[in-house]
Amino acid sequence: MRKVLRPLWFTLAVLFLAEAWLWHRLVALGHWLARLLPFEQFKRAVARFIAILPPWATLIVFVIPILIIEPFKLVAIYFLTHGHLLLGILGFIAAKIVAFAIVAFLFELCRDKLMEMAWFRRFYALFVRATAWAHHLVDPYKAAIKIWLAPVKVRLTAFKARLRSVFAGGKGPVASHIRALRLRLRRSRPAA
Repeated sequence: MRKVLRPLWFTLAVLFLAEAWLWHRLVALGHWLARLLPFEQFKRAVARFIAILPPWATLIVFVIPILIIEPFKLVAIYFLTHGHLLLGILGFIAAKIVAFAIVAFLFELCRDKLMEMAWFRRFYALFVRATAWAHHLVDPYKAAIKIWLAPVKVRLTAFKARLRSVFAGGKGPVASHIRALRLRLRRSRPAA
């Protein structure tokens, strides 16, 4: 029975780690956007608002955006089931990214208040343990794939180096041939 369930657990671990990876990337994207946009003032205002809330109200602030975005995922699934594959996929991806970005932003602001609730601390500890379990299950495969792809990476690096030397910033042999062809074309055109 264990051998039968192993692929299922592995798939769940990979999906879990993919979600965690996306979470971290979107947190970084949120920080990058905050530096670009006049977002810090808004963030400080939200942080001040959260600071005066009790933990249970902070949980509501944390959950409401998720509840608002979930129907968009259902709309995307509707499009998928009615033959609008591209629209459904793009809609689902957009809803997922927006949901992750908002949840990551709010979690960063709400974490301390949410951790005041014992059940949330237990849930968060469970999440941390699940992440460790998923890494324990997937990391050996990731290491094996890296070893397997190492020669491919070396070949790709060598190929890129050869391409750079051929084009050499407009001074390589291919660039010289292209310049010569352009010159011939200009000479062969009748003067207007």
